[in-house]
Amino acid sequence: MFDAAKFGMKTPTKILLAITAAAALSFAHPASANLITNPGFETGDLTGWTISPGGPFVTGTFNGIAPHSGNFQLVADAGGTLSQSVATTTGATYVIDFFVALNNPGILSTLSVQFGGTVFSHLFSGTNGYTEFTFNATALGPSSVLTFSFSTGPLLWFLDDVSVTPTGVGVPDAGSTLPLLGFALLGLVALRRRLTC
Repeated sequence: MFDAAKFGMKTPTKILLAITAAAALSFAHPASANLITNPGFETGDLTGWTISPGGPFVTGTFNGIAPHSGNFQLVADAGGTLSQSVATTTGATYVIDFFVALNNPGILSTLSVQFGGTVFSHLFSGTNGYTEFTFNATALGPSSVLTFSFSTGPLLWFLDDVSVTPTGVGVPDAGSTLPLLGFALLGLVALRRRLTC
């Protein structure tokens, strides 16, 4: 028979509680990790990013457009580019997400974003505020470059809250975890019976 006193416990129930807590933690996955450095430009500068000469700059509210979140956003002249290289896994799929606004939403302008072997292009007329864009892309090597290209025209582009996250990372759905949790609980019941014999 298991002697709980040797382990400083009065009852086997405490062991079961510890095992249950460990099992619960094993099902908790961390939130998806954003691979982008300085994704919301909250350093107040372009740390982590590479820009075209005379291109984008970081500021707070500008021309009546406030950052999507935080205190800073990127403002890019038409024709500017912005890029950042991140470590990736060859063949893995990533979700690219970002928020864009224009200071002249009545003008049709092309937003082009490239990551790995995927080019996302969108004819954007803008709105009164930020619009979220999301697309998936596959990495072609151990590093991938995310590049924003802002079309020419009499306007300014605003960018904020950029993220690149691997797919399949995050909290799993209930359909995949509940059966596993059920098996874990059955094992705990069996263990309790053995400990109380």
